[in-house]
Amino acid sequence: MKILLAVFVLSLTPTTYVCAQGHIETPAERKARQEREAAARRKKQQQEAAAKRQREEAERKRREAEEQAECEARLRSCGYFQEGLAQVKDANGKYGFIDKTGKMVLPSLWQAAFTFSEGLAGVQDDNDKWGYIDKTGKVVIPCQWKYAGSFSKGLAVVVDVSGNRYKIDKTGKIVE
Repeated sequence: MKILLAVFVLSLTPTTYVCAQGHIETPAERKARQEREAAARRKKQQQEAAAKRQREEAERKRREAEEQAECEARLRSCGYFQEGLAQVKDANGKYGFIDKTGKMVLPSLWQAAFTFSEGLAGVQDDNDKWGYIDKTGKVVIPCQWKYAGSFSKGLAVVVDVSGNRYKIDKTGKIVE
């Protein structure tokens, strides 16, 4: 009976908690503290998320500014535009092609390059041999010539390593 009475008395006694600072608090005080702490955590998370968005936006703007400056530099350093593209020399001394917005459309892979003519551009590889690429950057006539001129009326003048001159068609076939 004493035990039953003790349990009954204890059940009527309000529960108290000891918080981290050593204070005794009632359930209502504990709940209020937990709600304040949760609200503080949410606010901190929101602030961190906002700061992250600001950093990402600043990084995006920085990248855009760099890309714009790079495009403008390419436009200033490029040759003239022919068939919508112009050759441009990069910082490593290699040539590629840009469009009229300054966007690099064919990567800088070549020692030298001519402008496009009749859909093809003469390019020089790392072995000092010339060939031709199309507007997608695909090598359509292998780099095998000592010199390769621009196409006109479907033909281009090429010179082999012995100094012999030939005319080739757009497939690379010698025609004269």
